[in-house]
Amino acid sequence: MEISKKISVFLLTPGPVVLRYAHDKQIPIDQVKGELLMKLKERIGLTAEQIEEMAKEVRQFLLDHDMWIDANIYFNGKKFTCYDPVEKKYYYNDPEHLVEVEDVDPSTYFEYVNKDHILSMSFEGPLYEMINGYGYPDRWLEEFNKIFEKRGVYYELGHAWNFSCYYI
Repeated sequence: MEISKKISVFLLTPGPVVLRYAHDKQIPIDQVKGELLMKLKERIGLTAEQIEEMAKEVRQFLLDHDMWIDANIYFNGKKFTCYDPVEKKYYYNDPEHLVEVEDVDPSTYFEYVNKDHILSMSFEGPLYEMINGYGYPDRWLEEFNKIFEKRGVYYELGHAWNFSCYYI
């Protein structure tokens, strides 16, 4: 469905509310509401600031659970990483050394990236184990997933070691 089409709303009594397009195609309002809401979310989406806040919350979750190890968070053309390319050193679970690298495209690191990029991650170690169901409490994964859900996004694994986010 294209939002750009001219539409008008008619209340029909008795019976359901329908939308009537210029070409007189009728669609039940409940179906249209869901489709329009999805299209509006896609168009509006999250701002760059909101995406960065989500990335910071993900990183903080990983730090709080000693999982900021071999993880990269790609967003807004940059990434948060454990590896400092200048010092050529890894900073695992170290909140005093938070590394941010500019001019980064996740598709240069892995194949499955949302073409309308929001946020992507690549990971090994503890985050890999948690996401793939190896010995971490289910409540941790639920808490991790809520970071995304509350912003109207979900993630989809490309491989077992990376994911990309999409709007719900």
